[in-house]
Amino acid sequence: MKKLAILLCFLTAIGFAQDLYVSNNANIYIYVDGTGFDDTIAGVAPIFVTNDIQLAGTNSIIYLRNEAQLLQQYDAITNSGTGYLEIEQQGSASLFNYNYWGSPVWSAANSYTLDDILYDGTDPNNVQSIYWSPALDANYGSNPITMSSNWVFAYDNNANNDYDAWDHRGESSAINHGLGFTMKGSGSGNGSQFQNYMFRGIPNNGTIINNVSPGNQTLVGNPYPSALDAKEFIKDNIPLLDPDNSPSPANPSTSGSIVGTLLFWRQSTTINTHYLSVYQGGYAQINLSGGNPATSYPTEIGGIGDAGSISPGDDYIPVAQGFFVDGATANSITTEVRFKNTQRIFKKEAVGVSVFLGPNNEGNDRTTSVESASETIDEIQRIRLKFKTPEGAFGHLLLAFTQNNEATDGFDYGYDGETFESLPSELNWIIDDKNCLIQGVGKFDKDKVYPLSMILGEKGEVEIALNELENFNETIDVYVYDDW
Repeated sequence: MKKLAILLCFLTAIGFAQDLYVSNNANIYIYVDGTGFDDTIAGVAPIFVTNDIQLAGTNSIIYLRNEAQLLQQYDAITNSGTGYLEIEQQGSASLFNYNYWGSPVWSAANSYTLDDILYDGTDPNNVQSIYWSPALDANYGSNPITMSSNWVFAYDNNANNDYDAWDHRGESSAINHGLGFTMKGSGSGNGSQFQNYMFRGIPNNGTIINNVSPGNQTLVGNPYPSALDAKEFIKDNIPLLDPDNSPSPANPSTSGSIVGTLLFWRQSTTINTHYLSVYQGGYAQINLSGGNPATSYPTEIGGIGDAGSISPGDDYIPVAQGFFVDGATANSITTEVRFKNTQRIFKKEAVGVSVFLGPNNEGNDRTTSVESASETIDEIQRIRLKFKTPEGAFGHLLLAFTQNNEATDGFDYGYDGETFESLPSELNWIIDDKNCLIQGVGKFDKDKVYPLSMILGEKGEVEIALNELENFNETIDVYVYDDW
């Protein structure tokens, strides 16, 4: 019998029904194609549901395709049923390259396992279960694909940058809602190509909590079948300080748990090895000052490679993207890292806007978005510097000017991003004796001077270049003053 597809299009301005109930009828399902939806118009989303979603039976299905996304309003609502929502995301095709992931759906009350929620989406019209193997290499030659469970790890509230603290989960160990995981590619191509995956399960909704203690890190992941507003997430989780620089525990608007700079792993597309010491890659950053390409990398690996060629964007985190959060130290208020529905937004992927850091995103089939005047205007003025070391490596620094003096010349949670690791040669902003790659300050003042620190691992030429100016109405002069 031929199945019928119902294409549903809704605007948040008129809303969805209070509840969405999908009946258990084998001949009717909901199919939403995101191609026709314009994410530059404020208040538009393919599906917006006020209350809960009930997927009544095993044939109760919502298909989200071509970046269609689901938004929900109320946090204190749990979706339910034995059906599923299905949403796609692309990761690196290289069997040597890690992506950091999160799941937008669940298969148990407080957790999920990959063998329950992750599927082979090579052919979106013929989604299949994945075969899992403990071997080092995935096998795209099988049908469906065979993925290596050897590279599936979590990092749950462990010491900052402790390589031995990675916790192997494989395909069958439970992962908490909102917690991220690592996974290498399918072997269907090289590091600049991508593999399509499908997530199937009950869509996550409402407040989702994980923990990060002062001085620790947690790998979390966007837990919703929609993009995440990075700035709203950061504002909901950084300490708000009293005038004496002490935390404000009575302020209910923030968990006060993280320093406010999010770390996104991107692996070099050119290195084909499982040997850690030969890996190349680095951590890009997003905070309230903006996004910064990967500069720092773990000392256990061989370098950064081409991982610094793309930024995660300044504002939005795509579906299923995993990222690190660092626990606030002396000013921590709680250890809770909170995702909330108010952080959700319909935003398609595009370079400089919302980028899943996996394959070469400039070469895949994602739609390019353009910000419109109907959205919040980005008024932060940015100076981007590029630093070439004697070894030939490149680093990236960001200096951001906030129009309403939201940041200061001192260290500000959410606006200043510390250097992740010490490298042989590096250039950093110095903020209250902290080495930083991102510095947020007050309104632009041409007479201000901001100190830099340069460390060189060997003799040779260095280059400091003005890479880009953002949101300046006229060209400005930028000088580097050497007071040695």
